[in-house]
Amino acid sequence: MFVNIFLSFGRNEHGLVAQIFTNVSTGSFGMFEEERRRRMIAVNPVYVPRNWMLHEAILDAERDNFEKVRFLLNVLSRPYEIQADAEKRGFSAQPPQWAFALKINCST
Repeated sequence: MFVNIFLSFGRNEHGLVAQIFTNVSTGSFGMFEEERRRRMIAVNPVYVPRNWMLHEAILDAERDNFEKVRFLLNVLSRPYEIQADAEKRGFSAQPPQWAFALKINCST
């Protein structure tokens, strides 16, 4: 879509910028912003497997406790849906402070 719009304006970058700002009113920009957000939410998952999540699950699994592994599998099977239990565990928040010290390599 953007490519088609860009090509319709021509190749003169100064003309392109001027036409974009001339053709976009504040009302239509708001509509564009809403559509952009809707599209981003549709294709960007809420939950992605982070090192700290996997680290906790692996440590527990090494002690024959697979609850966190099962929980991660369940959450990551529906990554686009907001899940209350995952939110309680901070899965969509910034990593816990201790996680910044994790040293993970490719063979982990």
